[in-house]
Amino acid sequence: MKPLHTTSPSCSSSLRIPWASLHAPKASVGFLWTISGVGGLVGSLVILSLGKRHRSEAILLPGLFLRGTSLIWYALMTSYAWAVPAAFLAGFGDTWISVALFSLLMERTKQGMLGRVTAFQETASALTTFLALVMVGLLKSSVFPWQFLLFCGLALCGVGMSTTLGLRGARLS
Repeated sequence: MKPLHTTSPSCSSSLRIPWASLHAPKASVGFLWTISGVGGLVGSLVILSLGKRHRSEAILLPGLFLRGTSLIWYALMTSYAWAVPAAFLAGFGDTWISVALFSLLMERTKQGMLGRVTAFQETASALTTFLALVMVGLLKSSVFPWQFLLFCGLALCGVGMSTTLGLRGARLS
């Protein structure tokens, strides 16, 4: 296994890291991005079909688990063939997380504050992306890609489990 400072274009995305351990060409990352996008579109269609039958929390929790599972899957796989369903699952989970978080944000914000809250959310999102890149830069010499992905996947699943425990008294559908 190669550490994170491989010649990968960027290690900020879970789709750009796996090629180092999959023995696949760098060009294959674009295909994985496409599959992730298809997963996102399918995830959107599933959410659309659910309509308003489920609360946003009920969409967020499976999204966290799906995304966490895809990262764990990336961390443990050694074959490029397994990267394709993992990429699909990543896109599917990302869409569920995005839809649920934005829905929760919009539902709980007063009408006059929506612009400010949305601007703050966009800024916070950009800042967390930057901080993730800094963290990867600091860890690149001591952490292998599979370790980084495994940690992130377990962290997301942990957040999902703690959220589930916090919502156990609330009705999710």
